[in-house]
Amino acid sequence: MVGLDDADGLAAAAALEEARATVVQLKKDAAPKEDVTAAVAELLRLKELCGEKKSTPYPAAGPAHLAGMVQLPSTCAVVWVDDLDGVLAAQEHLSRAEMVGMDCEWRPGTSKVALLQLATSAAVFLIDMLALDDSAVLALLTSVFDNPLVLKLGFRFEQDLRMLQGWWLGSTAVSAGAAIAPWAEGSVKDGSVKEDGNDDDDSLVPAPLRTISPFLDVSDLMPGAASNQIGLSRLCRTLMPGSNLDKTCQKSDWQTRPLSGQQTEYAAVDAYVLVLLMQTASGGEQ
Repeated sequence: MVGLDDADGLAAAAALEEARATVVQLKKDAAPKEDVTAAVAELLRLKELCGEKKSTPYPAAGPAHLAGMVQLPSTCAVVWVDDLDGVLAAQEHLSRAEMVGMDCEWRPGTSKVALLQLATSAAVFLIDMLALDDSAVLALLTSVFDNPLVLKLGFRFEQDLRMLQGWWLGSTAVSAGAAIAPWAEGSVKDGSVKEDGNDDDDSLVPAPLRTISPFLDVSDLMPGAASNQIGLSRLCRTLMPGSNLDKTCQKSDWQTRPLSGQQTEYAAVDAYVLVLLMQTASGGEQ
C-alpha cells in the first residue's frame, strides 16, 4: 500500500467517511443493487487506501477424522468473512492468486446459498452469504470472476452458478431449477462458464454471474471418462491415489451459525482440493 502524507491522509479519511455515508443512504433509499455495488466497491477501495483492513480467522478446522482424507496443510489459513473488512482481505488476496477454487453450500431443500468458498493454495475464504450485504458479495465476485489473470476452478460449477443467480434474484422459497427458469443449463465454452439462455433475461443477472473467465472444470482432468460420470471423490482417488474426501457434511444444515468444526473443515477442503487437483495434474505448485 502506498503511504499517504498528512494532507492526503486527511483527504482520504474524509472521502472514506463520505463513501460510508453514501452506502448507508443508498441502502435506506432502496437504490438499485448495481448502484449500491458500485458504492461498496468504492468504499472497499478507500478502506484499502486508508489502511483499514483486517483478516478475521475462523476457528481452525480440526484434523480429518478418517484416515486417507484430504486435509488442509498447516500453512493454509481458513478465514471466515462476514463483514466489509473480511471482504477487503479476501479481495486483496484473491486478486494476486494464479488460481482460485470455487464452491457453494446450501441447506438441502432450499435455493438459498448459505456459504461461498473461495480457495487458493495459501488460504480459504468462507464467505457468509447470510450475513453480508448482497452488494458487498457481488463486488467480491466481480473482482474474482472478471479477473483475466486468475484461473477459476470449479467442479460441475453450473449448479453453483445457477444457485448464485437465484441468490441475486432474491429467490429463497423455490427449487434451484425454478429459481433460474429463464436460463438453460450452464455450459463450458472456450474456458468460460456461460449461461446459454434467453438474452432478453440477461439484464436481470449481473455479468459476473453469467460469464466466468478464464474457467476450468476440474472434472476435465479425469483421463478417459466423461466429466458427468464421475464424482469429486473419484477424481481425487484417481489423480491422488490413496486420498479421498469426507462427504459427511454435504447435506448438513449450512444455515446454522456458527458452523461446526467438521462443517468448516468440509467446506474449506471442498474448495481447496480443486486447487490441489490442478497442481497435481500440472505437476507442480502454484
